[in-house]
Amino acid sequence: LIHHVLGSCHGLTLASDLGTATQNDEGLAKITEKSISFVNVDTTTVAGLHHAKGLKLAQSPLPHVIFSPLKFDDLKSLFSAGSNQGRLLMMVRHPVLRAISVHYYGGSKLSLDEYSKSPEVQNNYLTRFLTGKLGGTLDETH
Repeated sequence: LIHHVLGSCHGLTLASDLGTATQNDEGLAKITEKSISFVNVDTTTVAGLHHAKGLKLAQSPLPHVIFSPLKFDDLKSLFSAGSNQGRLLMMVRHPVLRAISVHYYGGSKLSLDEYSKSPEVQNNYLTRFLTGKLGGTLDETH
């Protein structure tokens, strides 16, 4: 939805996974499909970010908005001193609603109550994602 609003309604050029099929090593290009303009890179994977950095995406005037599900630590590699400045906007889902969605989408045979008490449930996913500590024990330093 936000891709549509920013791309189609506001006419902004996006860098996201929309450019996956058109990325190449020849340079950045603006592509328009179904009234949404996007840059020919994929900013949703670490490999895609490295590719975009090599093409100097952050220094380019092409993208107005860069979308990525990756952590800031991965994204900051795009930017260097003297490049275009950006603002970070992070949208996160409520952790309980996310856990409920994972339960139903994953097709668990357990009831929601059983799932919430089982080892299948993701333990503090958002904290783990933001700190990069995907396994092990969390404590107050996280």
